[in-house]
Amino acid sequence: MIINSSELSHNNFYQKIVKRKQPVLIKNVINTAEFQQLLSDNKTEMKADHGRGSVPFLYLYFDSETIRNYLFNLPLIKNLVKNKNTLFREKMRFWQHHKGNISHFHYDQRSSDLLNVCISGSKKWLFLPPEVPLKCLPFYNIALPLQKSVKAQAIEITMQAGDLLYIPRNWFHRVETLADNTENINIIFNDLADKHMQTREKELAAIKNFLIPYYIYGDNIAVLNEQIKTVSKANIAKRLLIELLPIVTVLVLIMVLLRL
Repeated sequence: MIINSSELSHNNFYQKIVKRKQPVLIKNVINTAEFQQLLSDNKTEMKADHGRGSVPFLYLYFDSETIRNYLFNLPLIKNLVKNKNTLFREKMRFWQHHKGNISHFHYDQRSSDLLNVCISGSKKWLFLPPEVPLKCLPFYNIALPLQKSVKAQAIEITMQAGDLLYIPRNWFHRVETLADNTENINIIFNDLADKHMQTREKELAAIKNFLIPYYIYGDNIAVLNEQIKTVSKANIAKRLLIELLPIVTVLVLIMVLLRL
């Protein structure tokens, strides 16, 4: 779905869009020239919490009060922040890519919803709903290669500078950068009224929390802990076997081939 910001009732964004859990592109949400100047003036405030890469690929988490205040005071986001059913993270994520960069099909972990703001450039997004039978790498959120018949069903959305994209929790997405120096900011939040969390994601979080002390961290820790508590030890063991099986199979095949 594509909506112009002038046609959108900001007060109804949660009820009409977030609750339905469908990707939506909202056109012309920010003044890009104004925001670019704000970014330039506050580069020293954008200190990386952690990140990786360099142009043409860069991402970092950052916490800038000036930039957050600007974005969180946009009418659409302001009303969403004020909603009692949403919990927003303070830290945002900044992305910078060049033309041709591709992020292959994956879903965002922790069952979080995202608002992606395009500051400059353009990106093409392909979306698949959580219920599609798309197999992922063991213990990870990235879809395996091939699976072309499933991926061919994807919804396509192209965003331009000034647009905002709502990405619902657990939706698979593939992102292709269409222009050099494309910059985006992710704003992450949880829908507290939405108690559903994909079974695999919930079980993987429980495994990681069990094996790695303090794995669960961040602003939405209470939301995750509530979900993890519902996973039984039997289901944790079952999920471990499911995820380990393809790894063991590949290792056995390699050993057999080495002996030939």
